[in-house]
Amino acid sequence: MDIVCEPEPVLRRRAAPALDVVRPEDLAALVLEMADAMRAAPGVGLAAPQVGISARLFVMEDGPATWSRADPARREERERTEPLPFTAVLDPEVHPVEADGRRMFVEGCLSVFDDGQQQQAVVPRWRTVRLTGTAPSGEPLDLTFTGWSARIVQHEVDHLDGVLYVDRAIPGTILTGDDLATWAGAPMAELAAHLGFALPPGQA
Repeated sequence: MDIVCEPEPVLRRRAAPALDVVRPEDLAALVLEMADAMRAAPGVGLAAPQVGISARLFVMEDGPATWSRADPARREERERTEPLPFTAVLDPEVHPVEADGRRMFVEGCLSVFDDGQQQQAVVPRWRTVRLTGTAPSGEPLDLTFTGWSARIVQHEVDHLDGVLYVDRAIPGTILTGDDLATWAGAPMAELAAHLGFALPPGQA
């Protein structure tokens, strides 16, 4: 299963309810194919529009297999210390827990590149969110996520609304090439000082 990239129109379209697009008998196979594509990329989340299907469905997973690429100190800063088990969600809705405020971290996407090269940018997201939706089994989901898992949820739900992380990025923070290699894994206080933006009160 190929992952499509900007400027594919499907990435800029609000997706339809999942079962308006995917036949129930095809759902389990699609979820497995999306899981395989996400892990092969490798990534921690994948929305159906990223594989060319305009349906409100995404999968996510984060843990030791992907942590090996991240510095332990940065994982702790990003609250990326608890494994996120494989989760598939149909027709999700995300509800911010505003009392927890926002956090800014460097974020990338499997569908967004700069002239074929990887890029990332600083994106503010809610620290804690409540996710509601439906599991592929038909069971209702009502889950709360904090830290990096909450960021994954918000990133993937954005995909279902035709929104990419670069739309939410802090202006002037897109990192490519040598800047990406140097700064993507830096402490956020250092990156904020380097690029000249202010961190939220709860993070500063």
